[in-house]
Amino acid sequence: MTYHYQIYFRRRRGATGIPFELAQTEFKAIFSPFGLHIKHGHIPKHRIWVTLKLSPKEIPQHAQNLAYTEAILSQRIEPYSGKEINPIGRGGWYTGWIRQDDKQIYQEEVFVQDIQNRRSESPDQHAFPVYINNQLIHIQGHHVGRALSAMDTRYLFNIADLPPNARILDPFAGFGSIIREGHRRNITIFASDIDPILSLGLQGLAPQSYALADARSLPYKSQTFDAIITEPPFDAKRQQAIVEALPNLMCILKPKGKLVLLIAQNMLAPIQSQCTLHHLMLTQISIIPRDHGLRCPVLVIQSLTK
Repeated sequence: MTYHYQIYFRRRRGATGIPFELAQTEFKAIFSPFGLHIKHGHIPKHRIWVTLKLSPKEIPQHAQNLAYTEAILSQRIEPYSGKEINPIGRGGWYTGWIRQDDKQIYQEEVFVQDIQNRRSESPDQHAFPVYINNQLIHIQGHHVGRALSAMDTRYLFNIADLPPNARILDPFAGFGSIIREGHRRNITIFASDIDPILSLGLQGLAPQSYALADARSLPYKSQTFDAIITEPPFDAKRQQAIVEALPNLMCILKPKGKLVLLIAQNMLAPIQSQCTLHHLMLTQISIIPRDHGLRCPVLVIQSLTK
C-alpha cells in the first residue's frame, strides 16, 4: 500500500541558504528504500509531494535523523465534497482539510523537526577544552572554523548508507562533531587527528577510540571500518598531506566501504587525480554552501578492486 505525503524542506541554516537539491538528495537517501516516488516539486517553496510504502506511524523512526527537512505531512486525498473547508495554519503549512482543484486533502503532521533539540547539537553549544601556551581554555568550535555544523554532520551520515552495527572512523576529527553524531546514533566511532592541541577534547569525547595520528599512517589494520566520514581541514598548507592519505584511508575500509568527504572546492581536482591514479570510484553527491560564498563538494569514494 502506498501513502501520500507533502515534504517541507528547510530554506536556511544560519545566514546560509540550503539548496533545494541538497535537501532533496538527503531525503532520497533516507526514503528511497521504501518505494519513494516524487510526484512533483516546487523548488522556490522548497516542497515536494511524494508517495511512500510507509504508513504515517512508520515515518518518524526514519525521519528522526534528517537534517534539512522541516516537516512531513500525511495526505488523505478525496474528491471535493462541496462543503466549506477551514484549514488550520501551523506557521509554514496547514493541517486539517485543504482544497486543491477538484480534490479535498486531509493533512496531518507526522514529523516536525525539533528546533530546540537541533540547536542543542550546534558546535557553539559545546565547549571544547584545549591547552594553548600551557593554559587550559574552553572554546566553541564554530568560532575557530574547526567544527562541522550539526546539520551538515547529519547529512554526511545519512548519505553514507551505513550497515547495521557499523564501525566508523573520522581521521580529521577536529572539534569532534562527527564523534558526537556517532554517539547520538549509538554507532561505534573511532577518531584521530594530527593536531596535539585537540587531544584533550577528543580523548574526552572518545576515550577508548581516539588516536593522535597522521592520516597517512593510521594505527588500524586493513579492512577495519565500514565507512570513513570526515571533513578534512581546508587549510591549503595541509592539502597535499590530505590527498596523500587517500590510499591509506581506502586500505582500512572493508570491501564496499565508503569514504565520505566534505572538502574545500580547491581540493576537488587533486582528489580526482588521486582517485584516477589508484583506481578509485569517486561520486560527487552534492555541494554544501558555506559563508563567504564557499561551495564545498561532498564526495563518496569507493574502491573498484575490493
